[in-house]
Amino acid sequence: MRPTILAGFAFDGHAGSGVFPNLAEDPNIVFQIRCPCGGKQFFLLAEADQTEPKYVEGLLMADRYSLTCVDCGKETPLFDTGQHGYNSEIFKKEDQADNASHQAESISKEPKSVMYACANCEAHILGVVMRLEYPGGLFDDPFFAGGEQEFFSWVTVVAICPTCSAVKMVADFECA
Repeated sequence: MRPTILAGFAFDGHAGSGVFPNLAEDPNIVFQIRCPCGGKQFFLLAEADQTEPKYVEGLLMADRYSLTCVDCGKETPLFDTGQHGYNSEIFKKEDQADNASHQAESISKEPKSVMYACANCEAHILGVVMRLEYPGGLFDDPFFAGGEQEFFSWVTVVAICPTCSAVKMVADFECA
């Protein structure tokens, strides 16, 4: 991931991150996703354990999202609602044993998946930008030391269609 600016796209922004020196001062830290091979176009897969992923008000609702690079075929996890973000990190820090049993339980279920398609032209190949938002004033507490980057409170995934140039929000989750 590389920091970037997504021109013409506004995020709502609930918090700030300027108090922690290793994070950007902007509350909406935006990254362009790139594969280690240099590829910038992906297939976006959404998976859910209980029900099939579904579109709700234009967002693709799922438990997990992963990317497959068009150039090299490498599949990479992008975001897992049960494993990433503030709430999940708090859970991990407070109770490692329960978290391990929760992970084993969710892995044993047969996930259902959907490949994201552009809302305008139905293309499956996309550029992907991810926004992470951090709660302001959080990192003064030694409890968070060493793992601050993992305690984001909101994640947004945006698809940029190279076929029709549409820029659409795919996923938007509060993590705290």
